[in-house]
Amino acid sequence: MPRSFRQLNMNERRIVAQMLQAKARLAQIATVLGRSRSTVHREIKRNWWHDTEVPQADGYWHVTAQSLCEQRRRSYRKLHQHPKLCRHILFSIATNAKPSLFSGGWNAPKVPLCCVPLEPAGGKKFEEQNVCRQ
Repeated sequence: MPRSFRQLNMNERRIVAQMLQAKARLAQIATVLGRSRSTVHREIKRNWWHDTEVPQADGYWHVTAQSLCEQRRRSYRKLHQHPKLCRHILFSIATNAKPSLFSGGWNAPKVPLCCVPLEPAGGKKFEEQNVCRQ
């Protein structure tokens, strides 16, 4: 059975911030949210704000936590992290290649990504379509 998860939303992060300011324990916060204690611990650890210029501002701030989470979600997208891979996949799709060529299957031929052209024959550059980042 596949595992499903859902991330904390802004309201849950607001509850975490308020309960941390009230010095509540992680187990109490987890019970109120209906989440695991480890989930709350990871949330606080990942999104704890460290300010070197103003150390009094250190802490868990729900608005900052939400923006940090959104930044991480944007940066985790594989095709944005690896523009050569993005070009390779888009070129394969544009030239009607078989999906097995870029799906990572065992029988997929090893095409060096540096040899993938920036545009298909007679097509627009992929960068102009704002799909791949440099």
